[in-house]
Amino acid sequence: GGAALAILLLGKKFCPKVPMAIFIMAGGALLGVTGFAQRCGIRLLDAVEPGLPAWHIPALTFSRAHDLLTVSLTVAAVIMAETLLASGSFANKNGYKLKDNSEILVYGLGNLAACLTGCCPVNGSVSRTAMGEQYGGKSQVMSVAASVTMAGILLFCTGFIGYLPVPVLTAIVISALLGAVEFDLAHRLFKQDRRELLIFLGAFAGVLFFGTVAGVVIGVLLSFVSLMLQTANPKRSFLGVIPGHEGFHSLERNTYAAPIEHVIIYRFSSNLYFANVNLFISDLEQAIKPDTKCIVVDSGAVCNLDVTAADRIEAFRKSLNRSGTELYFASHIGALNDRFRELGLSGWVEHGYVRRTIPAALKNAGFEPPYVLESAGKDGSGVQGAGNPTRMEFEWAFGANAEAEMEQYTAALLQRIDENAAPEEQLSGILHAKGVWKDVSDSDQEELLTHLQTHIPELSGKLHLSESEIEEAIEARRMKLALRLMKNNPKAAEAVRIYNQNYEASLKEQEPKLYETLMQYRRQSLEHLTEVHPEYADIIHAFYAD
Repeated sequence: GGAALAILLLGKKFCPKVPMAIFIMAGGALLGVTGFAQRCGIRLLDAVEPGLPAWHIPALTFSRAHDLLTVSLTVAAVIMAETLLASGSFANKNGYKLKDNSEILVYGLGNLAACLTGCCPVNGSVSRTAMGEQYGGKSQVMSVAASVTMAGILLFCTGFIGYLPVPVLTAIVISALLGAVEFDLAHRLFKQDRRELLIFLGAFAGVLFFGTVAGVVIGVLLSFVSLMLQTANPKRSFLGVIPGHEGFHSLERNTYAAPIEHVIIYRFSSNLYFANVNLFISDLEQAIKPDTKCIVVDSGAVCNLDVTAADRIEAFRKSLNRSGTELYFASHIGALNDRFRELGLSGWVEHGYVRRTIPAALKNAGFEPPYVLESAGKDGSGVQGAGNPTRMEFEWAFGANAEAEMEQYTAALLQRIDENAAPEEQLSGILHAKGVWKDVSDSDQEELLTHLQTHIPELSGKLHLSESEIEEAIEARRMKLALRLMKNNPKAAEAVRIYNQNYEASLKEQEPKLYETLMQYRRQSLEHLTEVHPEYADIIHAFYAD
């Protein structure tokens, strides 16, 4: 058996189109015919009488109803679990669609015919499907051909079946099933999601030691537990405003976002029910300050809540009202309002504590744009935050990895340089951020220029342009962006200026030689830029003012 399996696996690797299983089967039958297998104590298959199965009507009696129901339900569960899951896996792997109801109907008809011949239950064979995939089977013609071949064997060739060694057939089945085992998925889950890997291994162990039904049940139960854990501790965040930009943004994921004074905006990304309502209330209680006047829950991801959650939130709302704080739900689907009424919270809807949008909730509480931010002055002016405020698109997309991703983006632009193309045109494309992303914001483009400055020697070597030419092109592009930012979003322009100062201070400390080189190129390029474009003089002075 081991030798047969080794030959099959080697054949699958080096000559996959050769039906090695047929040769192995023929070799095994030869061992049985010559008596070698019997002398070595190798078990052979039982002999099969020639001819097709005989038709008969099964005897159905009331006394056997219990056994029939339990056995039938077990068989149905096995077919549903083994066949549909395996079929779905092969469908996803090969890019075609299944009609689950049609699959179940076909298996039902197959088993109806099977009961009239006394054969074993009919289901989709994972091993035969894997073998068909190995040899390029693409349609039902494969099954038709297999059926005709099997009928021919039953009619004319059953004699050799009694000479087939059981280990040889076992090796053929194992070889076929190895192709269906998803080792790649296990490796991917190990790297990407350990929780999903535990579910995968639990279902695998269940099938291996207890059978298909037990494995499926274990997988379903583990998936349910995982889902409960995720919904009991969902993604959530506090939101703020980015000056000059619409909408409300995560304070954790957007460095430039700042909370509105006297307001808490809280996003909860799950339905509310008994397992997570305490977490919901605890987050808000910890965020409340003595001067908090309004709490707005961004409930766009909340589609339902249960009785326990409704009672707890209503009690929490009344407690807030006694301390002078109002609680609103906003941005959710209309069906959630129906649920509020069903749970006896119609007053929330009638008195306006649920609003269609967050700005509407804030307006109802007496807060209208321009909002006064906690880190700003009373007039709402000023630059919020001391971190890097310019990675708006990248922070939204990559979170804490935004700085590293910006550097990778810069490296990707450099790799796209074609030394045989016009250097000036390519440099213009790089400075306009034409490459990996589309529609990069002005702030992100400005930071990209800062990153590009640290790669000026590399740009010079690839584009065959002098370093001073590249620095001047960078500064010219920066001034155009600065003019546009100052016109459309002065606060963002000021934030860019402060970020550049902080970045250059860090560069001076970490790479003093590179810093001095860049400053030398900058002075030369700015002098020349001022001569060529006198209209840039004021913006240059403002942008690089200490």
